[in-house]
Amino acid sequence: MVPARLLTTVAVFLVTLSAAAQQPAAGGARIESGGKLLALYRHEQVPFKPYLREVYTPGGINVLLDAPADHLHHHGVMFGIAVDDVDFWAETPKCGKQVARSVEAKDGGINSQLEWNNADGRTLALERRAVAPHKIDGLTLMTWTSELSLPPGKTAAKLTGSHYFGLGMRFPRSMDKAAKFLLAQDDPKGELVRGDEQVRSTAWVAAQGTIDGKPVTVALFDHPKNPRHPNRIFTMTNPFSYQSITLNLWKEPMTLEAGKSLSLRYGVAAWDGTVDKEAVQKAYDQWLKF
Repeated sequence: MVPARLLTTVAVFLVTLSAAAQQPAAGGARIESGGKLLALYRHEQVPFKPYLREVYTPGGINVLLDAPADHLHHHGVMFGIAVDDVDFWAETPKCGKQVARSVEAKDGGINSQLEWNNADGRTLALERRAVAPHKIDGLTLMTWTSELSLPPGKTAAKLTGSHYFGLGMRFPRSMDKAAKFLLAQDDPKGELVRGDEQVRSTAWVAAQGTIDGKPVTVALFDHPKNPRHPNRIFTMTNPFSYQSITLNLWKEPMTLEAGKSLSLRYGVAAWDGTVDKEAVQKAYDQWLKF
């Protein structure tokens, strides 16, 4: 017979463990609106790049997956391209590192200053990054902005990358091989790259699937003021589901010059349930007003 005291101890431990599992992971900054947690931005003790580790629907469902065994370098919502042929997307010994030199809270979101350093620690680019929450009924909505510039003494940098480099989003396992994608507009010139990986020009993309048995919709928005708008949207479902907004750098490299900057503005949205194309477009139109 198990002693009653031991049973009580085990019960308390299980309750504590269950409660802890529902809390956001440590080592990040909270993104909030009206006191409600929308997302967790992780910037401490990250080996290669800060990122949004968790994004929650209004109902409290986390729609992201962080560092899965098949692709450890996939982190929730992350931003990465290649600078002077240094890869800031993958995470290998020769890859670059995005180093957060400062992170400060602002109006429920965060502002951050980052250095993009190569494996030897030399700074190839600078970034001003912000994640700002928006108060809107029926969905979670945030704006991610990245402004890239050059460090003092550097005259130019070449920006390149694979067909999926940009602002990317990895989903929980239950959406693998099952996600459905809505697009703002069809692209007859869209390209099938490999397998079911597609690159299409469109203003926004929304992935739909189920997480913990509950339907969700998760979108990425491209702002009209971004270069090359509407940008190339990357999607795939097999062997896992992923979506990203790219600058098509794999076919059209860019040059960042001294004294100039590359400003990018993206939207991240999440709904409970399966919403239709009109609802996503309405949210996109509302986002443009923030």
